[in-house]
This record gives sequence, C-alpha cells and structure tokens, in this order.
Amino acid sequence: MRWLCAVFIAVLAAEAWADDGGLVLREPWGAAFDATTNTMLVTNVAGASWARDGIGFVTEFASDGGVLASKWVSGLNAPKGLAALDGRVYIADLDTVKIFDRRTGAAAGEVKVLGASSIEGLVTFGSRLYVTDSGLHAVDGGIENAGTDGVYVIDTRATKPVLKTLVKARGLHNPRSVFVNANGLYVASSTAPLLFTFDLTGRMRGEPLELPHVVTGGLVVREKQVWLATRHGVLRGTLSGDEWVLVSSSHGGPAAMALDDVNRRLWLPLSTANAIADVPAGRVHPD
Repeated sequence: MRWLCAVFIAVLAAEAWADDGGLVLREPWGAAFDATTNTMLVTNVAGASWARDGIGFVTEFASDGGVLASKWVSGLNAPKGLAALDGRVYIADLDTVKIFDRRTGAAAGEVKVLGASSIEGLVTFGSRLYVTDSGLHAVDGGIENAGTDGVYVIDTRATKPVLKTLVKARGLHNPRSVFVNANGLYVASSTAPLLFTFDLTGRMRGEPLELPHVVTGGLVVREKQVWLATRHGVLRGTLSGDEWVLVSSSHGGPAAMALDDVNRRLWLPLSTANAIADVPAGRVHPD
C-alpha cells in the first residue's frame, strides 16, 4: 500500500459553509443530495450522539449553499445517515429508520431495526436501502460496544418496507460507512482501518482491505476508485489499496459525505466545525 503525502490543489479549492451563529448547523453528521430538486439535506445531531432527546433536525440547502429550511424536519433524536428516494426521505435515527415525505416533510412511517444499537450509515441502490448498525451506545456517560455490529437491507417497494439482515458480526468493528453499487456492498469500520466488500446477498469477498486511516463516516466507491472521509480529510485511492492521495484537508470532524453527480461535488459535513465542506469531485464518475 502506497501513501502519498502530497496534497493536491483541490485542497485549496475546498469551500466550507460555516454556521454564522444563526443555529443553521449543530453537529451535522449525514448529507444526502436530492437530484430531483438539486438540493441537499443534512442531519444535525444537535445533542449527544446516542441520546433520545428529540432535538435533532434536518437542514435543507440549495446547491449553492443557500439555506432553504433551517429545520426541514425536527424532533429527531440523534439523526445520522439519510437518503432521498422516490419522493421519500429516509433517516437513520438510533434504532429506527424514519420516513418523511420529500415535498411536505410530513412523517410517512418508520422501520424499527430490532436489536440494533445505533443505525448510522444509510445509502440507496435501486429501490433498496442499506443501513449499518455501529454497535455503539451510551452507558453511564460513556460509550460501550454492544456487539450488535451489522448491515441490513430494506426493500421499499412493498406497501410496508421489509427489513432483512445481510451481515451480523462483531468483526465489522463498528461499521458506520456503507456504499452500494452494481459491483457490491462496501462497508468501512469506524474503530479499525478496514474496508469490507460483500456481494449483494451479504457474502464476503476476499479479505478486508487495510486502509491508511480509520474512516470517520464518508465512503464512495466508483469503478475501482474509493473516496474516504477520515480525520485527516478526504482520501482517494483504489480498491487494490496500492495508492492513496489526500485530495482535501478537513479538520472539523469529517462525517458522512454525499456524492452530488449533478454538480460533480462531494459534500462533507464537519461535525465539530458546524460546517459543510464542498469538495470538487471532477474525477468521480457514475458506474
């Protein structure tokens, strides 16, 4: 595995939409680009990462960074990953995937993930949602590994969404990040520098790829290239792990980035900086 320390000019081109004190962003964690409206939705934990406090919310942005709705949806607990699909928005909120109407923001149902500790990663492929359970939860003011690490798939085609377990293993090392395409299911650990590859039935392919850094939230895979959000910034490499380049330096708690194919950007929430980094992604191409 080669690690290139050179930082490309893209680092300097990255922009951040910082909170100006108007309560726009509060510990942003997840981002989802909605191509049907050319807008972006961002989850805000706002409180403790695993608290059932009802103060989490979602902010809606225009693609140029303008705020369309500071609290498009509110009353959530600790919202993390989210995705827009077929007129609905799906939000990972502790042990539940909550569903909202994209146009009105009205609640449209939920899917309980029984036995889960913290549903965090959430992506779509076709009509299905793929979610990760990090296996982490709060205990007596601290964080405990409950050992519920797993990946689930939710089929949204049915009148009532159907949940299925794909992978359940402590060896996933608290997975927060997930990406799916026609070539497979990719899952990154949050407490070990590992990237797992599965087929769409949940069968593991080969050994996990060793990464230069632990992934803090974001993961995008296109063909054989990989983009990862780490504490050091966004890394670009390959599935063979032979070369990694820091393409954007971000110091502010990089979380779950979203790919915007329309504007060719990566949107990266910075949870401790209360900002969204806008990273050029001209070399990210659709499968």
